[in-house]
Amino acid sequence: MFEPLPVVVKAVETAEGRARLYQDSHALDRARDSLRAGTLVRLAQALRVGPQATADDVVQAVARHLGRPVRDISGLIQERPSTATRLVQWSQELDKLENEVRTR
Repeated sequence: MFEPLPVVVKAVETAEGRARLYQDSHALDRARDSLRAGTLVRLAQALRVGPQATADDVVQAVARHLGRPVRDISGLIQERPSTATRLVQWSQELDKLENEVRTR
């Protein structure tokens, strides 16, 4: 789920803000799913794997691009944070992964 914003906001700020909103409503699962989906879409775009790419396709492309094991990337993407604190940390880790992909 994406919403248009009237200004440019850093991805990590948006992710953290959404994570906190979901925390307030105790919607960790929804927050996690939104963060994961957004990350996968942005990674797919950055790596130009195409709109038909599955989550596994994107994970494999990221692993190849960064020269890292698929299981490491998959483990991060598929993580299921169970606390609000971990959700925010996880969103920061996803943002770091996106930045790494964009700068290599």
